[in-house]
Amino acid sequence: MKFLNYDKVLCLSPHPDDAEYGMLGTICKYKDTQFDIVVLSQGGDFDNTTQTERQNECRNVWQKIDNINGHFIEDTKFIKDRDEDEWVNLLENRFDISEYDCVISPSTDDSHFEHKIVSNFTYALLRRSKCSLIQY
Repeated sequence: MKFLNYDKVLCLSPHPDDAEYGMLGTICKYKDTQFDIVVLSQGGDFDNTTQTERQNECRNVWQKIDNINGHFIEDTKFIKDRDEDEWVNLLENRFDISEYDCVISPSTDDSHFEHKIVSNFTYALLRRSKCSLIQY
């Protein structure tokens, strides 16, 4: 079964495990949809769990779920290390947004400041695309 009849979905995860916690039930249920998860940072600023252990947890999940392709933006420690324009350019250069039916990002109502940054630049990322936007 496909998620909303989509073939391919891009999930933007500000930190390791954000998309997994927010979307894993949906991903497991809709095996006929490919979910590409992009982890944008090593973790949260001022978060004592920001360690390679969290990244390894993601890798372990990705290996067990057939319809997940996981990616890390390895050279970014924190979301705030890049401005919104840099994020949009980086993602456009690494991923062909036109290949996706939908992009999933954190909600604009999220209380975490780094999640809000990702939510804000997602609109610019989709400016040339016909794909949908869903916020988790």
